[in-house]
Amino acid sequence: MVPHDPGTDAEPANSRVRGVVTVVGGAVSDHIYRVDQVPSAGPEAHGRFEAHPGGKGLNRAVAAARLGLRSRLVSAVGDDEAGRRILAYLRAERVDTEHVRVVPGVPSAITMVVVNPTGVSTTIGCREDGIVPDVEHIGDGLAAADVVLLTFEQPSWVIDRVLAAVGSLRPAPVLIVHAAPPIEAPHDLHRNLDTIDYLIGAPWELGDLAGMRDADFDTSVAPWLRERGVRSVCAVEHLACRVRSETANLDLSANPAARQGDSPGGGAAFGAALAYRLLATKRRATGPDYYWATAAMASTSVDGPVPDGMPTAAAIDAIVARHPAPR
Repeated sequence: MVPHDPGTDAEPANSRVRGVVTVVGGAVSDHIYRVDQVPSAGPEAHGRFEAHPGGKGLNRAVAAARLGLRSRLVSAVGDDEAGRRILAYLRAERVDTEHVRVVPGVPSAITMVVVNPTGVSTTIGCREDGIVPDVEHIGDGLAAADVVLLTFEQPSWVIDRVLAAVGSLRPAPVLIVHAAPPIEAPHDLHRNLDTIDYLIGAPWELGDLAGMRDADFDTSVAPWLRERGVRSVCAVEHLACRVRSETANLDLSANPAARQGDSPGGGAAFGAALAYRLLATKRRATGPDYYWATAAMASTSVDGPVPDGMPTAAAIDAIVARHPAPR
């Protein structure tokens, strides 16, 4: 464990489960458009607009901190007002920002998210090439991590460096990868797939990584990924989860507590909750752990800023108590 730097404001909110989660991913300014329906070309859609800090990396770092874990983010922002807002938000949420690089002369990344009333969303990302973490010192950001959570928001060469760096660490942290957003050259990552303990994504995202986007998850995609060393493959879609691994072969429906059919924050809640359970049990994930992570997705909402909707451990426990796993 690394000593706490008071300047990061990163002490966990509770200490029921201890561990360091390092998230490598994006920290952006989310421009959210909540519409009655996602528009096609031509017709006008009605809705409302809001802007706030977001990004797949930021959302997962906040989710881990909300669960009481020591959370740090490896990312980059511009030296602008948006970047300062992102850093202030992370620190207020007790996320360690020591490894968030501030890039001078470059604007912070923006993601436009269009969300309909059921939680289904469409995104457009706008990021300058220079908005990347400090890759030369990526090992420093990963040091002392018990769990590393990686998204695909960075260029493929950065993701490849992270996978290689995690694979070289001893003892090796648990590596959870969310295969989103899609990358241009997924085959560049195939040589390091055997470093991944838990691979999460929508079925088509996992298929895209495997080079077979339209293939069947059960008969083609999951077996292909498992044959190349991924220990557990988790297809997460519409707040439900399918797991294919050595220790679990599960099909979990969305928890009955879910208030909508999908949520922009569902994947972040699932990944952080899975990390929490791995640290709590100190073993490979089994059915109850995946059920708890699926319940975490149900507690997120389509209303308000995405990271603000990340649940506490007590909130997830309450959902599981109301809706126990079927026997």
